[in-house]
Amino acid sequence: MLSAGGYLMLLPAVLSLIPGVLNGCLRIKALMPAAQLPGWLLIWVAPAFLLFWLVILVLANHVARSPLLVLGVLFWAGSPIWYSLFGKVFVQSQISDEDATKIARVKGVVTLFAVGGSHCWSRSSSPKRCSDSTSWDSTGRRPSPRNWRN
Repeated sequence: MLSAGGYLMLLPAVLSLIPGVLNGCLRIKALMPAAQLPGWLLIWVAPAFLLFWLVILVLANHVARSPLLVLGVLFWAGSPIWYSLFGKVFVQSQISDEDATKIARVKGVVTLFAVGGSHCWSRSSSPKRCSDSTSWDSTGRRPSPRNWRN
């Protein structure tokens, strides 16, 4: 019980620190292409971000059993995994123009997955809306035509 309380107490700080480290590594790699350390940090820190979010996903899935929530969190929090999958590009000392385009492509894929995940996540929490709420009964079914009033 003590370890779970400590984990939950440190979780907000860790979850805000990891994206900052990822962005800092990308910025340093863009400014100093010969640096290898930011590439290695990028490769090793990205899976940790998903690991910490999986704990929150397990807790949130018990409350709101939504496949869109699961998919959204996995896409959004798992998007930095692409940095680890294409880690060779980020670890190289000297990058060429071809490597710079590969880095830009990986950044685009990460952004695409993050936006798609946040869209799924927001759709999972939004209530279902209908344009005319008076035409539906309290059970969510449309009433039969013989019960309609003129």
